[in-house]
Amino acid sequence: MTGTLMRRSAAALVPLALLAAAAACGGSAPEELTFDLDISDRVLEPDVVRVKQEDTVTLNFRSDEPGSVHVHGYDVETDTEAGQTAAVSFAADATGSFRITFHPRAASHSEEGSGMSHEPIEAEAPVSVDLTAEAEQGGGVNLRIVTEGWRFAPWNVDKAHTAGEGHAHVYVDGEKVGRVYGSNHYLKDLEPGERSIRVTLNANSHNALLVNGRPAEAMTTVTVTDRGPMTGPEPDPVEAQSQMSASVAAHTDAAGGHIIQVTAAGFTFSPENVGRPHAAGQGYGSVSIDGEAHTRLYEPWLQLPALEPGMHTITVALLTNDHRPYSWSGEPVEAVVTVHSGDQEGDGEGGSDTGGEHEHETAAAEPEEIPLGSLEVHPR
Repeated sequence: MTGTLMRRSAAALVPLALLAAAAACGGSAPEELTFDLDISDRVLEPDVVRVKQEDTVTLNFRSDEPGSVHVHGYDVETDTEAGQTAAVSFAADATGSFRITFHPRAASHSEEGSGMSHEPIEAEAPVSVDLTAEAEQGGGVNLRIVTEGWRFAPWNVDKAHTAGEGHAHVYVDGEKVGRVYGSNHYLKDLEPGERSIRVTLNANSHNALLVNGRPAEAMTTVTVTDRGPMTGPEPDPVEAQSQMSASVAAHTDAAGGHIIQVTAAGFTFSPENVGRPHAAGQGYGSVSIDGEAHTRLYEPWLQLPALEPGMHTITVALLTNDHRPYSWSGEPVEAVVTVHSGDQEGDGEGGSDTGGEHEHETAAAEPEEIPLGSLEVHPR
């Protein structure tokens, strides 16, 4: 079944909207739905699209100016030209209300700022992804992402698409919360209750990956407990049994902020053992920004958010499986890098090379974003 929404007079629009709602919400079997949407003077008509979970959705955007349209949560984006129609198709797997925004061409760039087309890419070979999520006391959630036919390649982020590699995006309750550069990732301070977690596989160039026309993604739910009060003294350091050291490099992120790369000697990241008894030389990293705890580091690469303009200090400390800081020769095993965040537009190149430490780098400017409306996905 195909439902179509088009620009009509005020008198005709009301019954048409009712028909669209009935088409999206009626019946039990997934449907294939198409909607024609008009962007005029930066106003979307109609401004709400309603479908049901598992429907296959096509949105045809016709705009009176060049730019790009972004459906948040589903990470769907398409470029528009004045007087032409741009279409996007996706499976409505996640429920909720998702923002639709417009980026005028003069200020528009893709979400990652690379200037590359963000049309989805069909996988060249069979690819699969599986996701598990385990909640800890205190609001944290440990993610484990297992893929076949595909690998994480953070050193190639912002570069051209290479078959079988890239990075992932992670969403909580339909909202994107970050980029993932390895099989293990930590989500900090989630709200108590049942949370929906989704990860998508993306190419180096940030295009969403498709398998047989459907997003390469995995979803799960996890119940987050109340954080409760933080009590107890700071844990004593654990002296490493052999020489241990760490270094950190910061690379400019085309989306704003930085990507850090940690190199450790005498130490092994072991996210699968976090919370278990101490094992010599194993553990994870703790990342702080300007002295404030930011998140855990389970892999050598991590995306940091865009920061306020000025100089910032990033510190990475190595910890044991049971959350105690490592020391060597009585000194903490940690690394520090200073970065500069500016408010002027960057060069759009994306990440720097993966060589030595980079300081005084400039983050990309935020694009102009025009709210248009929303996509509503209701449970089937």
